[in-house]
Amino acid sequence: MIKVIAILLASVLMVTNLTACAESGTADTAPPSGNAGGQAQQERQQGTNPGGSRTTDDPKDIHHTISEGVTVSYTVASEDAAWEITGCPSYGDRRTPYVYGRLTEGDPFDYEIITIIIVGGNYYGKKPFNNSPNGFIKADGTFMVQFSSNDGVGTDWNAENIFLFLIPGGYKDGIEPDVSAGYVVPPSQISELKENSVCVIQIDREIRLP
Repeated sequence: MIKVIAILLASVLMVTNLTACAESGTADTAPPSGNAGGQAQQERQQGTNPGGSRTTDDPKDIHHTISEGVTVSYTVASEDAAWEITGCPSYGDRRTPYVYGRLTEGDPFDYEIITIIIVGGNYYGKKPFNNSPNGFIKADGTFMVQFSSNDGVGTDWNAENIFLFLIPGGYKDGIEPDVSAGYVVPPSQISELKENSVCVIQIDREIRLP
């Protein structure tokens, strides 16, 4: 009889210990919920997860097509200004040498625009001419900048890329094209210009053969 009672007591103690272990280990050993990965992804997209990369709200990720074969992307270095492109001719289109846009945030009189193009893999500028005044923004925020120095001839019309640099008014840029190399602008000067710009717009034009 005593042996039976001892066995029953041992069984009760064993069950009690197992229950206690299970209860104490629940919080630490439970696998993450199925939504945990989705929540982390959502935080990265919203830019609220310090360990993740900013994606959705990152201005560098803003890409859109404004016309056939013409795509625009934005890089913003300041929250004080924002702008957008409203019109740009396609690759090789000689009907207009202008890029059109508007400043959507910021004081138009605080900024100027420098235009640089890429033709055949080389930078050229400032456009339309290196000694020309920088592009200006009207009081209503709209602007038009000339990216081609040619009047229906030359290669500016075939620019694969057009860069617009929004700079503080009065900024003295260091753009000095290499005359001996056909007025090519060294990449180092472009990098310096980008570092001192408030915003940069890159326009990519799809190359189309005649």
